[in-house]
Amino acid sequence: MNELQTKVNEANNIFPVEAFKVPKVPEKLFGFVNQGFFPKLNPKGLNIADNVASLFEQYSLKQASLKDFDILLEKKNDIVLEHKVRYNFALQFHFETTYVGTGGEINLQFALQASTTNFSSLEELQASFSKTGDNLTAQLFWKPTVTKLVSGENDLTHIAQTAIGESLFDSRVDLSASIINSEATLKTAEATFTTQVLNPFKAEREKALAIKKAEEEKIKKELEEQKKRQEELSKQQRDKEALQKSLWNFQEFISYWTGQGKDVKQKEQFIQALEAAFSTNWNEVFNLLIAGFRSAIQTYYKDGKADQSQNAKIAFGEKGIQFPKSGPGLDGIFMSDFLRGNLTGNAHFDLKLKKVEVKNTQGKDAQGNDKKASINWQAKQNNFPFRQVNPWDFSFEVELKYEGSYGLYPGARFLNLFGSLGIPNDWKGEMSVKFVLDGKTPQWIADKPDYPGSLFKFEKNQLKFTPHVKEHVHVENKQFMEKLKSQNLHNLELATGATKPPVVDLASYLHYLILNHK
Repeated sequence: MNELQTKVNEANNIFPVEAFKVPKVPEKLFGFVNQGFFPKLNPKGLNIADNVASLFEQYSLKQASLKDFDILLEKKNDIVLEHKVRYNFALQFHFETTYVGTGGEINLQFALQASTTNFSSLEELQASFSKTGDNLTAQLFWKPTVTKLVSGENDLTHIAQTAIGESLFDSRVDLSASIINSEATLKTAEATFTTQVLNPFKAEREKALAIKKAEEEKIKKELEEQKKRQEELSKQQRDKEALQKSLWNFQEFISYWTGQGKDVKQKEQFIQALEAAFSTNWNEVFNLLIAGFRSAIQTYYKDGKADQSQNAKIAFGEKGIQFPKSGPGLDGIFMSDFLRGNLTGNAHFDLKLKKVEVKNTQGKDAQGNDKKASINWQAKQNNFPFRQVNPWDFSFEVELKYEGSYGLYPGARFLNLFGSLGIPNDWKGEMSVKFVLDGKTPQWIADKPDYPGSLFKFEKNQLKFTPHVKEHVHVENKQFMEKLKSQNLHNLELATGATKPPVVDLASYLHYLILNHK
């Protein structure tokens, strides 16, 4: 029984359950022997009172041992016939058991005394036995006696003794199964116990463990996948934040893309980086490009002179910056071909750039910070109608300040006697050419047949861009200024013909700043 209990405990150790769910060897094992087997070492088999037996429901057998066994021939006087003597054989068992459970250990020591019927002769003794086939049975009278019952630190011996009392039980004992063939009987019971109780319990615990491991593995895998997803999301978030930070200014842009393995001083790789950033952060990229547009103009015309450096040529080409131009002569001023021919055909203009000022006129947001430039999508993402109205949200001014002069050619002076030119014969002084750039292209300009289109288009290592531009030309000479006003040069909205909006490589301005960065 102890060996079976050890195997049950080992099976339970595979994946433990509560003690009361562990198969109880005494209860199960003695359920596989016949009714006449004696003794059955479980509460039911010993007819122990329910209030005592209930103590063991939450416990499993840890150890059981037979401490003492004796057979006695007892002699007693007949209670009816005064001089007659009767005998009986008495079997005495002394057991010690230990049970374990959630409440600790229970130590139970008990005695079991079984007696044959009283007899006065061998014939009477023989008559008390009965044989049917191979089964030999006898009537036994027996009673259990608790000698010790301790649960943890609680001594329950007296309670158990009181509950059991002096009850005497009788049963028909199968001596063949209990004594003569006891070894075979118990082996059969153990085999049945192993097959019907131990093996299924072990399989159940193994299955439970497998399920538990599968669940743990599933949870582990889910946690790993969750961790991986979280790491990916964190990385994506870090990458997103790093990319967004790179769009704060061109220095951050250089640092970020250098870390991504791109040399943004190379125009092709620079355009690739812009396109990649623009695909997810178009407004931030646009804001950076517009800021670069402003800063590059200011830097290019530092000290009032156009930059002739190699970096400027790499960024803008041999012809220099596309917009605004500063000469020679009237080349930096937008006007009709008729007026340009009229002026340059009758006089020699000498304009010297003295200063360029760039001013951000975008305004402030609610927090008092400069408003950011943005794109007003009016079609599918990353695309524009060819003639989109108000495609951008930005605004800045560029003012070119000149000192200059002109003198009419002799023939022109003669004609001017009759007021045909409408300008002074000679002029010397300051001229201001201010360009107001924004994204507020009106419908009437977008509808012009030669409108270049609302361009924001990556093409052949360029980013073609069409701003909305107004030109304001101002001179102090009243007569000359009136001539300019008559041609609307004081407030010219670039729309068509020789005065249609410029198309610039917007990327070249930011690239110019990057090339100059050390």
